[in-house]
Amino acid sequence: MKLKSISVLLLLTAFMMMLVACGEATPTPTSNNSSFQTYLYKGYDYFGQGDYDKAIEQYDEAIRLDPEKADTYINRGVSYYNLGQYDLAIQDYDQAILLDLQYAAGAYRNKGLAYGELGQFERAIQNFDGAIRLDPQYADAYNSRGSVYGNRGQNERAIQDYDEAIRLNPQYALAYNNRGLAYGELGKSVESKRDIQKAKELGYDGR
Repeated sequence: MKLKSISVLLLLTAFMMMLVACGEATPTPTSNNSSFQTYLYKGYDYFGQGDYDKAIEQYDEAIRLDPEKADTYINRGVSYYNLGQYDLAIQDYDQAILLDLQYAAGAYRNKGLAYGELGQFERAIQNFDGAIRLDPQYADAYNSRGSVYGNRGQNERAIQDYDEAIRLNPQYALAYNNRGLAYGELGKSVESKRDIQKAKELGYDGR
């Protein structure tokens, strides 16, 4: 049974983008910083268009100019992930963790997703565990770990994680859907139908 997890975390410098959108003044950047931001935003644009190869080219240049920005590695890692280049994605997530622990919980979760795609489920679970240790309120990490347990046929264990994800985020449609599928695998049709209906009510459309 293939359970769904949510998409990998893409980090945007939201504060900077808000300042630009509002037309507020920002400090005059140095030449290198100005070029860095140009490549970074081009990377965002290409990513949003689904052109991950071009996004990676832009992130490569941004990293060349400033190799100490953890979020740039995460964004490039997400692009690699979407191209199915999971080993390269994992390398970028590892680099982000080394550079800035602020991003570590999200990077560990993203690593878990990549290892899951590689069929390395034990490593996937270890990384979701790491994300949860750093952020025990991380509902997405519980849902993702539950998906791996479900794919391994450990549906009762998966349900425990979906329970926690839903407790943390009662509007979490995907976790309801996944829990419904896990109940179905256990032959609990009433609970399964209830959760799948709840997921639809919350807007889950099967994607």
